[in-house]
Amino acid sequence: MTVKIIVPGVLPEEKIITVKCPNCKCQFTFNPPDAKLEFDQRDGDYYAINCPTCGRRCTVSEGGI
Repeated sequence: MTVKIIVPGVLPEEKIITVKCPNCKCQFTFNPPDAKLEFDQRDGDYYAINCPTCGRRCTVSEGGI
């Protein structure tokens, strides 16, 4: 039996997520372990991380990455 990778995967901790700060418009990237995963039963789970420029809390949907 020979295993052949058709499309290589990306480990969850190696994913790169891009977010734009609603306050200062800084656009930055982070890996999931760098942010806090917030659980929201109504609107869906999301990552929360502070903007490296102004410090404001930025969020991005976990399912939308």
